Amino acid sequence: MKSVSHRIPIVVSACLLGWKVRYDGKDKRHDRALALLQGEWLVVPVCPEVAVGLGVPRQPLELVSGAKGVRIQGAGKKGVDVTEALNHYARQIAEREPAIAGMISKSRSPSCGLAVSLHDPQGGILPEKVQGRFVHSLLECLPGLPVIEETDIDEDRKWQAFIDAVREYARHR
Repeated sequence: MKSVSHRIPIVVSACLLGWKVRYDGKDKRHDRALALLQGEWLVVPVCPEVAVGLGVPRQPLELVSGAKGVRIQGAGKKGVDVTEALNHYARQIAEREPAIAGMISKSRSPSCGLAVSLHDPQGGILPEKVQGRFVHSLLECLPGLPVIEETDIDEDRKWQAFIDAVREYARHR
């Protein structure tokens, strides 16, 4: 096993690590991800929604397209908008963990997912999919950062492509 200083940091959605941080107070533990992360990886757990002060349990969030662009706010009602807080948190992670070389994200999460449903201001679902606001901001800070959703980890080809991309990203940072 490599020493901590020689392990490659990978951001991982905390719910996939078994942390009970989801809106419903549950986790989405992914045993294969946990097994695959042993060894050369330094796991950096994140739950952006908890990090910006939302409790557990909490109101679900959704992505809404409006005059100010894509916003992340409380599902079904206006008022709770954490877009700027998530953008700020992504910048903090990028600055605090400058050696980050990849991310394993929770699919369909309005914070961490890569292809998330987008709603109109009236609550209807639009046909396009967008990145969750945290991962979107993180990728703005760290262009080219390899990201994989937990739904793709079980496909050996996709996992290997992700690991190869992480190693390459780490080499060039």
